[in-house]
Amino acid sequence: MKQCNGRLLIGFSLIVVGLAFVLRNLNVFSWEFEYVFLSWPSLVFLIGLVTTISSRGSFWGFSAMIVGAIFITARYYDYPAGEIFSDIWPVFIILLGLSILFQHKKKKYIEGEKTEGWVDYADNTLDLSTVFNENKYRITSQNFRTGKTSTLFGSTELDFRDAKLEQNATLYCDTIFGGTELTIPSTWKVINKGSAIFGGSADERRKSAPVNDNEENVITINGFTLFGGIEIKS
Repeated sequence: MKQCNGRLLIGFSLIVVGLAFVLRNLNVFSWEFEYVFLSWPSLVFLIGLVTTISSRGSFWGFSAMIVGAIFITARYYDYPAGEIFSDIWPVFIILLGLSILFQHKKKKYIEGEKTEGWVDYADNTLDLSTVFNENKYRITSQNFRTGKTSTLFGSTELDFRDAKLEQNATLYCDTIFGGTELTIPSTWKVINKGSAIFGGSADERRKSAPVNDNEENVITINGFTLFGGIEIKS
């Protein structure tokens, strides 16, 4: 599955936003520039752009881009945004209808079978980005090696109960303003090496059976959590 573009876009967007506000604090920009471009409409547009690209054409991401662009244009030309919306709001209804009609034709960008919101994933490596969305994957690999998940304002669920691990298997989970839920057999040994700021990771598995220290049943959880959480259950 090719989700690395979404992951890179999230990181690049955060860097751009951070640099923009550093320059703002250094009084590099004029007041007019800040009013138009360093504003909440620009943030809405950026969030919509990231969501649209990461989700391959998200309706809500595209709508956020339109709303952001309208308010940016209104600020630039000092024109009431409400008057623009009064003319074009029916377009959003049309777009929503089209999105519903064609949703069933939208292809998943991994090979697998979707059941009740879950997608079976058989590859030995995983690279997944979740932005303003929810992703659920049932890992069925019989030799899972490594995986990376990036969750921003969303939730990611991974179920490893049907999987088998390679020795020294590692999963990197970066979670910002979101949640990551991992379903891992209680007999597996989990080594948690992640770091967190205003968040955390909790192993809440029921230890009904003794943990098997065999190297094939050990997985290391690494990554970073900011205003979010990682829950490990069985």
